[in-house]
Amino acid sequence: MKTLFLILLFTAQFLWANGQEQIDNYHVDVQINQDGSLNIKEEIAYNFSSLEKHGIYRDIPHTIKTDFNDFPVDIGLDNFTVTMDGNFVKVEQSKINGDSGSNIRLQIGDANGYVTGIHTYTIAYTVAHGVLKKGNDDAVRWNAIGTGWDIPIKSATVVVHLPNSLFQNSVNITTFSGSYGITTSNAFLKWINHKTLQSTIINLAPHEGLTVEVAFALGSLEQSGELTPQKELGLWLQKFWHWLFLGGFWFYIHRYWIKFGKNAPIQAIAVQYEAPKDMDILQAGLIYDQYADNKAFSPAIVELAQLGYLNIIDSEETLKLEKIEKDTNSLSFTQKYLIHTLFFKTNKTYEFSNKSIQKANALNDGFTKINEKLYAWSKKEGYLKQNPNEARRAFFWRIMPLTTLFMVIGFVMGASILGWEVMFMIGFFSIFIVVGLGVAIFTEGIFPVVFGILFLIIPVIMLLTIFPSNQLTLLGYTFLSTLPILGVLSYFYYKNMGAYTEKGALTYAHLEGYKMFIKRVKADEIERRLEREPNFLDKTLPYAILFGYTKKWVNLYQELHLATPIWYQGNNINHLNNLTNTIHSATTLPNSASSSGGYSGGGSSSGGGGGGGGGDSW
Repeated sequence: MKTLFLILLFTAQFLWANGQEQIDNYHVDVQINQDGSLNIKEEIAYNFSSLEKHGIYRDIPHTIKTDFNDFPVDIGLDNFTVTMDGNFVKVEQSKINGDSGSNIRLQIGDANGYVTGIHTYTIAYTVAHGVLKKGNDDAVRWNAIGTGWDIPIKSATVVVHLPNSLFQNSVNITTFSGSYGITTSNAFLKWINHKTLQSTIINLAPHEGLTVEVAFALGSLEQSGELTPQKELGLWLQKFWHWLFLGGFWFYIHRYWIKFGKNAPIQAIAVQYEAPKDMDILQAGLIYDQYADNKAFSPAIVELAQLGYLNIIDSEETLKLEKIEKDTNSLSFTQKYLIHTLFFKTNKTYEFSNKSIQKANALNDGFTKINEKLYAWSKKEGYLKQNPNEARRAFFWRIMPLTTLFMVIGFVMGASILGWEVMFMIGFFSIFIVVGLGVAIFTEGIFPVVFGILFLIIPVIMLLTIFPSNQLTLLGYTFLSTLPILGVLSYFYYKNMGAYTEKGALTYAHLEGYKMFIKRVKADEIERRLEREPNFLDKTLPYAILFGYTKKWVNLYQELHLATPIWYQGNNINHLNNLTNTIHSATTLPNSASSSGGYSGGGSSSGGGGGGGGGDSW
């Protein structure tokens, strides 16, 4: 029984060993050139054992971080050649993001073929920037065996060839072996001659590597890791270019705003007890916020009802408007056009519905024409310096080339470090970020704002989750970090285009003072005014709706035990609080979305420097 158990155990170990991948021997040849570049040659004896695989992939970091700059610096990997067993083999090269930074991935092998057993892969390439900083010296610190390999390495050898200006007695050699960050070494080091050194190690476990550091005096090579003023400026610009762009962008649009968007001085706001004379509610709404939009049509409808031109019929099923035949000569052009829009086809009644595409289009068209007439009126009558809609449109087309340039620069710089595939992924998430920002800024109501903020935050969290921690500073330094600021700046100045004249500033101050009265007035004051003017509450209701105090105003009817207005036929006047939402729904097409309310190379340690990475089979 014991003999049978030992046989089974030995058989299981044999089968497991024959199905286990490993690297039998990993040989790296490093040639340090006088100009500071490196020639690297890797020979990997990969043992697939009995497994059938297409080949291997090799991930080599092409960026490093330095003590002078958190932004990864490209070391310039180039001129790749790959062979398997001395013959050229199919290779696909790409950029990926890995734990050790941004990597060049070499996927070696044919997807339509298989390999098994032992094969030797030879990978040769050049490194343009091989010299780093170490204290007061320069150094070449090369992660010859990267810590990214998922399989064991039975033996590894690194041979370093010195350039003409360096010899055995002019350099200090240090090796580091083990997992990432280890500062000790089990490697054996020897000099083959005064120009060539060799480091060997056996039995590296998965995710253990070997780093060789050659330190020498500053100026020994044409390239240096010392931080010169020119290099420091380049690193600073690379790190903060987006803030310089934002500063220039702000200066440009602020100067433009001073010329076309700055308002005339607005006097101190005093409480007003009456609305401006000779001005309807739509005109007042435009002057108040410089926007002619659909939210002002609900108080405009109530204003027409209060003036005796229509009745509001409110039932649980629907909301209707009933036209009253009356001479319209005393109405403003906007009031006349609103009546025409509502009763153009029915002539007698208008029923709000969010189920008819035809009615929604007709109502939208009518509102749009009224808004266009309002914008033209504001300039013609001298309230605004120019048509605010045209001013905002002109501003938009001025900033579009700048924002486009900003996006292009950000993508190109990011792609040079992360690769285009990664940048396209970031761009995909950026779309959601921009949409979320737009929804949060350009919509009204708590739900749309919360939805927009979530739409903005969730993609950011997903980005931070997808990318490894040592790339977070990169994402912070790219254009993504400044995109929300760019959006807020653009929106702020966009919204404030179309400046008041002195006449417009006085009217705005009057409206703001009237809003203060509506906001602060108490029931006893309303009672005193009703004694002098019985329809005071009805007359002021449109402005209460315009300024957002509908609920307060309609509650006064109950608080003061007043009958509802004769123009309102319904069970609950509080339903007027939802009139804006009703109109919004009626102008929204069915089934569309809507709402109802000097380099250091990262320090001396295993994995600290150029090279490294890892690989696996596929």
